[in-house]
Amino acid sequence: MEPGFELDINCAICGGSGCPTCKQSGWLELLPCGMIHPNVLKMGGIDPEKYTGFAFGLGLTRLAMMKYNIKDIRLFNSGNLKQLRQFVK
Repeated sequence: MEPGFELDINCAICGGSGCPTCKQSGWLELLPCGMIHPNVLKMGGIDPEKYTGFAFGLGLTRLAMMKYNIKDIRLFNSGNLKQLRQFVK
C-alpha cells in the first residue's frame, strides 16, 4: 500500500447524516492524492527502481454535485444530455 492523503468535505446532499452519495459516511472525497504504485509505473514502461511518482486530482465533479444537488456522479459521464441540461441555467 502506497501512502496517500485526501481532503474530504461534509456531504451537502445529506448534511453528513449518511446517504448513498457519500456511501453512508457523511463525507465526500474532494482532493485525493498519493504515491503512484510501482506496478503502475512498470506497466507504463517506467523503471520504478529509478523513478517514483505522485498523483493528485481536484474533484470538480464533486463540487458541481454539491452546487446542483446531484446525487449520482455517474450522471456526468452518462452522455444523457437531457438529464444534464436540467442543471444549466
